[in-house]
Formats: sequence, structure tokens, C-alpha cells
Amino acid sequence: PKSGEGRNFEDELGLKSYAEVWPTQKPKTVTYSIEKPDADVFVTNVRMNPHDGQLNLLLRVGKESCEVSLPIFGLHHAQNFAASVAVCRLLGMDLNQLKPAFSQLQPAKHRGEVKALKQGSILIDESYNSNPSALKSSLTSLMSMDSKMPQLLILGEMRELESLSDDLHRSVGEHLLQLYQKQPRELVGVGEKMKLVQELVTKSGGKASWFATVADLKKKIGEFTKPGQVVFVKGSRGIQLDLLLADLG
Repeated sequence: PKSGEGRNFEDELGLKSYAEVWPTQKPKTVTYSIEKPDADVFVTNVRMNPHDGQLNLLLRVGKESCEVSLPIFGLHHAQNFAASVAVCRLLGMDLNQLKPAFSQLQPAKHRGEVKALKQGSILIDESYNSNPSALKSSLTSLMSMDSKMPQLLILGEMRELESLSDDLHRSVGEHLLQLYQKQPRELVGVGEKMKLVQELVTKSGGKASWFATVADLKKKIGEFTKPGQVVFVKGSRGIQLDLLLADLG
């Protein structure tokens, strides 16, 4: 049967291994990248809409290109989008066939959903899961949002990190501190390990609170929400931050 592969053009080790495994007769390959314009599928000019949190980018497939707006939050999703377009190219679809589908794309539930709240606020819902790299990327993406809108970060602990948990949570705290220097935010941490992050932020003069459980936070959530703010929610599934969403309006 015919087969093919989409290859990340930025993964030099993967490309080297691919060449070694297929030294002569290679399957059909479509490369994709957000950094290297020589890729078959190249995504560039990646940016967040500062007012609604949507992901905007320029897609180039061969000699054709188009602007794309996706209703999903996070600069890191540009790489996922490039990979999905590469798969479609492997299936023989051209850019004109793909364009109508772009406007229909939707994020999975609790995985980068952007919703309008009451009184001009915006909810960015990533409550399904969390890990250090994804959380740092999302926090960096938040820097692109309208600086006039206060930001409330509700972060649940990251689980299943075993012996690395303390160090990885502290690394998130250090990353957050760097962002605090550019734009003040308010942090609300939930879960045992998020106390490490809250303590780092508080010691450095940032505004941060901590709650052991979502149930504890639900009793106080009204003290943190205000009109015209960006509310970002992200944590491991076991923390169940999704139970808080209805209280955000």
C-alpha cells in the first residue's frame, strides 16, 4: 500500500534518522515548519489577536499562500496546524480545497477554547491538562493580549511529574516572574505544588494567592473576577479546574 510521512523540518535529529532508515527508496514526504521557509508547508507571521485571543498566521504551501485566522488560543498551535496541513497534502489536497475548512476548525473542549464572558471579559479555557512546556508557551502567548485588560491566571498544579515535580513547578514560577516584569498579572494557584509558584511570585512582589482545592477557590472566586479582564485557566485534569468555569460568568 502507498504510504507517506509528514516531517518536521526543524527536527534535525529526526530528519537524520529518517535518511538512515530510508537510504534509497523513501516514501512520499511532505515537510512542514514554522521556522524554515524551505519546507513544503511553511507557517509564518504567527501572532495572537490582542482583542479576542484568536491565532492568526500566514500559511504558504508551495508557491501559494493565504492568511488564516483560527479560533484557538496559543502560539504553539501554529506547529500543530502546519503538521495537519502537511498530512492533508499527503492525501492529495491542495490549498484551495483546504481553505473552506480553516474557518470550521474548533479547539477540543477545554483545550484552548476562547469564550466571551459578561462585562467585557474573555475566558481562555485550557483546563483539560497542563505540562511545563505547554504552560510556559501559553503564558508567553498571553503577552500578546491587550495590555489594557487585566489578566487573572488560574493555574492548577501539574501532575505526574514524579521526582521532577518541585523543580518543574519552580521553573514555571521563574518563567512567570520574567513575564510579570513586562506586564503585571494576578495569579491564583490551585493544588499542593502550585504553592511553590505562588511563593516565588509573592516573594518577588507579585500579586498571588493559593488554594488547596477547586472547592476552596469556588467560595472566593468573586473576589478575583472583575469587568474587562482576561481569565486564563489551565491545570492538570486531576485538579478539575473545569468545575470552576460556570462561576466565572
